Amino acid sequence: MRSTTSSLRVSNPQLNSVVPVSAVHAVVLDWHRTAEGQGVLAHLIDPETGARKVYGTLERPILPPTVQVVRYKVYLSGRSGIGKTALVAFLSGRPEWTSVTSVSPGETPGIRVTNVYWPTKIQTQLVLFNLCLWDAGDTAGKKYGHIQPVCQEGAVGALFVFSFTNKSSLEEVDAALSRLSHASTASGDVCPLVVGTRYGAVSESEVTNADVVRFEAKWNRPVLRVRHQPPSEGPAATNPNETAFVLNLICDQLWCHHHTQQQQRAPPRIDPALI
Repeated sequence: MRSTTSSLRVSNPQLNSVVPVSAVHAVVLDWHRTAEGQGVLAHLIDPETGARKVYGTLERPILPPTVQVVRYKVYLSGRSGIGKTALVAFLSGRPEWTSVTSVSPGETPGIRVTNVYWPTKIQTQLVLFNLCLWDAGDTAGKKYGHIQPVCQEGAVGALFVFSFTNKSSLEEVDAALSRLSHASTASGDVCPLVVGTRYGAVSESEVTNADVVRFEAKWNRPVLRVRHQPPSEGPAATNPNETAFVLNLICDQLWCHHHTQQQQRAPPRIDPALI
């Protein structure tokens, strides 16, 4: 599969940071900025709000049949209060993702499923990703034994979330990745994605860049950063390119992982001349 290439580290000017990613990408990372990308994104915008539409379980964007649609179930994992629900709102493109009108105060009481649609270009093919995000409250998951298995069943990816203002949450993600790496073959099909929230809250930060570098080197996984945005800054402070940057890298990792798994499961090809 032909892929686009970039340097080993891709910087996001909005985050003023450097995010390590693979040197080879299937997804064209800046395609959303092109005229073609903007034209496709227009189909996903709510004209009343100017933000991306929020789609229900039975809804989907209306796009030409030439656009390939891929659906990936992804569950979120992380301790209570680190911003998992706010992260879902951020990925959904909701401009008020840090406000109380977007994110209910307190912990998610059960399971919340959100469909995020994001268009990309892979080689010459337009691909619409449907990320089905399963967010469960930490307390509910511990209280009711069926919640985590339901969230994980059939999942292609797992979003492990920690907060830069809580170092123990990063240690918990480290332990979760260790458990995942020692899990059964079926669980091994899950693509681990790591996101750090509240990046840049200097006065409250407990996780250093050195901590992140060590973590990335240990697991050979990039840590995606979502910057700290106080609710007082308001929706206007949110830059759509920030969301696009994170979504493109999430989609790229899921696509590459899924196709690598498919290639590994494919039966070996036998040369007819040898039969």
